[in-house]
Amino acid sequence: MTFPGPRPPDAPPLTLPVSSPPSHASQAREGRTDESVGRLLYGSLVGDVMVRDVVTIAPEANLRTAALLLSHKRISGMPVVDADGRVRGVLSEKDIVRLLHQSGGLALPGGLFELLLEPSGARQKDMMERSRRVLEDTQVKAAMTAPAQTTSPTTLTIHAIRQMLNAHINRLPVVENGRLVGIVTRRDLLSAHLETT
Repeated sequence: MTFPGPRPPDAPPLTLPVSSPPSHASQAREGRTDESVGRLLYGSLVGDVMVRDVVTIAPEANLRTAALLLSHKRISGMPVVDADGRVRGVLSEKDIVRLLHQSGGLALPGGLFELLLEPSGARQKDMMERSRRVLEDTQVKAAMTAPAQTTSPTTLTIHAIRQMLNAHINRLPVVENGRLVGIVTRRDLLSAHLETT
């Protein structure tokens, strides 16, 4: 490095300012999404791996509509979102099955032999009819899990993985400024974590 001219002998020694890089936590709080943030030890941020095109359903929709959507999109759960884009809950296949059991008194046959040896299809037909009525007459908000556990785009993936494991859930809606911006699944998070370690 060169200087414009000779330095006087009584001038103080030159020092260059040194600053330490911001921590992962401070960068995450500031909303930074640089690829380097969070990758040193713990993988990427949720915002790096989340799916932005999210399949959602309204709280007032019926369960038949929800079940068809889950089936057609080949997913096992989705956020329940109001007209303002706010997450009101999460609906999964498990939630629907639980409600069918509780509301309709529905149960699967006691075992394989009972199913095979049933003398007529009357029992199965009756079960299907009751299931159809419950699905058509019940709104999503009656079956969803609420309040929903959520995360933010600036959360480190390792923290989101721990949140899912501790809560025994498979997906987290990603919320920013109170509104849904994406969704991340356990598979998304684990894949991203393994790729960066």
